[in-house]
Amino acid sequence: MDHLGHLLVTHIRKYVPLSSEQEEKVLPSFRQRRIAKRGYLIKPGEVCRYESFVIKGSLRSFITDEQEHEHVLQLAVEEAWVSDFNSFLYGTPAQFYIEAVEPSVLLQIERPDLEALYRQVPPLERYFRLLHQNLYLKLSQRIVDNLSLSARDRYINFIQQAPGVAARFPQKHLASYLGMTPVALSLIRKGLKDEAGPGEGNLSFD
Repeated sequence: MDHLGHLLVTHIRKYVPLSSEQEEKVLPSFRQRRIAKRGYLIKPGEVCRYESFVIKGSLRSFITDEQEHEHVLQLAVEEAWVSDFNSFLYGTPAQFYIEAVEPSVLLQIERPDLEALYRQVPPLERYFRLLHQNLYLKLSQRIVDNLSLSARDRYINFIQQAPGVAARFPQKHLASYLGMTPVALSLIRKGLKDEAGPGEGNLSFD
């Protein structure tokens, strides 16, 4: 098993047990893909053929409105899965963009291969079910937070739940994901650093 495959299998085993024989069946179904910074994994209108596991790098998914304003839906780093799931599942045109924010390395699987793996390696079906359940719960909580929390509290929650991730994305992308303007996010960051004071140099608010 190569290093990239080991990272994927390690992630799967966080959710479900796999025998050594099952592990060996998983990796041949995946292909490696590299995406340059600002390269696109998918664009609206294309059919999303792959579920993609992030081995290295960072990506964002977003939509644009009639005024060409971008609205970020997901910020993905190592050990995240990214796709336009409706497009992947039903073969319909994708609705949003997925762009590499950093040079990224992915492991990808097509739907027919995934369906075959479900039969060959039954724990994988539970693995993906758990992933989708967790994604739904996170999305639901994000909606609740956007409706009930201040912008400051949304930012604090994010940096506590995903330490180090904020610093890897441009401020405008992070602000869009958190449902605020870049100016508002800048003021929140400045306020938190001012509150920490000069003696708290080891604290990070990114």
